[in-house]
Amino acid sequence: NVAPKAEASGQSATVEVTIDFDSQPADVPPNSAAFVEIQVRKRTGVQSLPRGPYLGSSREMFVYVIEGSSAVQRDVRFGSVFGNLIEVVDGLSPGERVITSSYEEFKDRRKIKVVPEGGREAR
Repeated sequence: NVAPKAEASGQSATVEVTIDFDSQPADVPPNSAAFVEIQVRKRTGVQSLPRGPYLGSSREMFVYVIEGSSAVQRDVRFGSVFGNLIEVVDGLSPGERVITSSYEEFKDRRKIKVVPEGGREAR
């Protein structure tokens, strides 16, 4: 039996799991706790961005893509989180530059002027 949701704490999460044994193993006391690391499948060719303040809330599914001396708001679809990276499922092409700082001061604008040295490339 696995709990329907995990409790997050920093970079880790706790999920309550109940295991029923046919016969109680001598070396596993009832109500024991265990720490496990689950390795998920390795994926290649996944486009991702570093997680950061630009992510805001889950309601904001856009990024600012740098185009010349401006940045244009573009809708994206995010996927899985891998440590400090978040998968970009749709909306960006490899090599496009994205502003990864906070959008708080300009998130209501569709287009902004970019100061040199802003952004990071999508991988």
